This record gives sequence, structure tokens and C-alpha cells, in this order.
Amino acid sequence: MDKETIKQRMEQLAQLTGLQFDGGLDDQRLFLEENINVFANDMTEKEYFEMQKQIDSFELKGQGFEVFCWNDSSSYDYWYEEGLTDCSNYIMVTVLVTDLEKFDHKAALDAANEAFDNLSVWDNSEYHTFRAMDREENIKNKRLETFIESYLEAALTLFDDYENETTDSDHCHSFTDIAPESMEKIREECTEFFNKYKDYWDTDSTLFYYDSQAGNDFLLTRNGHGTGFWDRKEIKEEYQTILTDRAQSFGQCDLYIGDDNLVYQF
Repeated sequence: MDKETIKQRMEQLAQLTGLQFDGGLDDQRLFLEENINVFANDMTEKEYFEMQKQIDSFELKGQGFEVFCWNDSSSYDYWYEEGLTDCSNYIMVTVLVTDLEKFDHKAALDAANEAFDNLSVWDNSEYHTFRAMDREENIKNKRLETFIESYLEAALTLFDDYENETTDSDHCHSFTDIAPESMEKIREECTEFFNKYKDYWDTDSTLFYYDSQAGNDFLLTRNGHGTGFWDRKEIKEEYQTILTDRAQSFGQCDLYIGDDNLVYQF
């Protein structure tokens, strides 16, 4: 793979797993979003080195990945020599992608969660870390918001293009211009579509297709534009048909300006 293809694939894996990608291509790494916070000054020397031993020895390997952990601290003595009594360091969980073609994103996320949960015993900060179930819900919510935002951006862009062409203006509407009741309806429809049908584009075989594109395509497909789910080569042909049929079942929707100058959907 060339560098641009590697970058696109890593970005997609970050989307699928909810892990962070820092853009580095020399060693493809994904990071768990939250860290395990540690105040070394609240630990005995024995506890600190027991923690470090567990960190160093923890390693999980799977199909196309390795999971390891590291402690963002020089040494136990460093904390006391520098008098860093009010600072925390952290344990970070990292997923090293060893084979982009064979990478099993679900197994990799499970392994990262296992590492996090095993090492969370050392979290002696005031912060409460997410458990695996919370992280999965957090990932889903972030993906849903991306889907909704891209749907709204597509709808407003098309609406503004039409309005500006017919009225000879250059006004651009934003999300805050949408009437609350219409925003609620849009969010309900997008949430329903996302929850029911995201598995049709959320697959390892669906390369370089993102939630942001899906939100855009939901709007284009339900309104019968010249592009949409049906011509996305990144999606399997049988899934293209299913997504197209399901999107069209929501019916066409249009926007208009109300007497209060807010944008409404009908």
C-alpha cells in the first residue's frame, strides 16, 4: 500500500474501533482514548514497581495486531526528586497494527479493553475511568453524531445552493438556523437509520467508507439525487441495494424557510 492508502485505512480503523490515530505512518498505532491516571506519590515504591512490572509484561497478540501498555513516567525516584506531588502520569494502552489486510478490529478493541480493565486497578486518581461497556456506548454515540452532522451539512448545502441560485443571494445556513421541531425529527430519522443499518457499511471489507459519507448518502439517496448508496463501490453490491431501499423507504424530504426565518423540513 502507498502512504495515502495506509493513512485512509488507519483512519477507517480508528472509526470502527473508536481508538485514536495520531497520523503516524512509520508504525501504525491506535490509542485507547482514555488513560489510567496514576499519582506515583500516593504509591509505595513496592506498589510502583509491581505496577511497572505488570505494564511491561502485558502483551496481547491477535490477527493483524499487538496490544501493549506503557507508563508515561521516567522512574519512581523522579517523582520524589522533582517534588512532583500534585502531578499525575498515566498508563496508555496502544494497539500496534501489524497487518492492515488481516486486522481484526473487533478482536483488537476487545484486547485493548481487556488491557485497560486489567490495569485499571492502579488508577488512584480522583477521576473515574470508563468501563468497557461505557466505552462501547461512547464510540457508538460519537459515530452517530458524525453521521447526523454529515446529513445536516449535505441537506443545508443543497438547500443553500438552490436558494442562492433562485434568489441571487449567497446566504449560508447553519445548524442553529434549523427549527427545533425539525431538528428533532431529523435526529430521530438519522438515529433510526444509523442504528438499524450501519452494519451494512461497518465491515472490515468495506474499505475507505466512513460514517460521514453514510450520513451524506442517506440524504442523497432518500431524495433521489444522482448519487448515493447505490453507486458506492466501497460497499458490497448487495448492501448497496439494501441501503438504497431502506433510505428510500424514509421518503423524500425538503427544507423551506418559515415565517420566523428558521429552516423547516417537510
